[in-house]
Amino acid sequence: MLSTQGGLHSIFFPNELSRVLTGEYWDWLAAASASFPEGPVGIYGLGGGTVVRAIHNYWPHRQMKAWELDAIVLSISKDFFGLQDLVDSGILELEIADALHPDASAPDGFAGIIVDLFTSTSVLPALCEEQTWRDIRSRLRPGGRIAANLGDMGLAPTDPTTLSWKAMQAAFEGNVMANERLYMTRDEALVALSGTEPLGWELPEALGHCGQGWLLAADFTNAISSPP
Repeated sequence: MLSTQGGLHSIFFPNELSRVLTGEYWDWLAAASASFPEGPVGIYGLGGGTVVRAIHNYWPHRQMKAWELDAIVLSISKDFFGLQDLVDSGILELEIADALHPDASAPDGFAGIIVDLFTSTSVLPALCEEQTWRDIRSRLRPGGRIAANLGDMGLAPTDPTTLSWKAMQAAFEGNVMANERLYMTRDEALVALSGTEPLGWELPEALGHCGQGWLLAADFTNAISSPP
């Protein structure tokens, strides 16, 4: 599914319904959810539901609540991308609303929040602000984590991905990780994860590679700045 600006919202394989992995950043976001404690997951930016389908496939009992601002995208995800069954089963709850509004929360906090919010082909400008990440952080329960797709990092210090990466680091006092392996092999795609705990995840074999290559923020910055 493409946005009207040419951004890739999601990938779905209608002739292979059991195929939920894409080889792209959604797989890393889904894998990161394995590090979340017990409890519901908030999805900020549903798109076509690629990450939702992957999480449900490997962790079928995980409750999810997703926000999507575009009603047409949400309708397509339900009617053509297989999400209606998850809604009917009670596993997935959908909201047509702004994911950054204070109401995008859970009564006892989310165990994890997956952030994938873009306008055109760049992260939302609000994500370049430290306070936005602090607000999102406040919606977590104790031990909860945030996994975020920050887009493709450019070289300029004013690049939205660079600014959002710095803002997220500031909101978590530097206690953030990023995946060097994904960055180096997928056109500088930046997926970040709050927290610094060792990633001793029990990942399904198909997602095992997504558990590799996570570096602390400072180490990640040094790694991508060093000449090969």
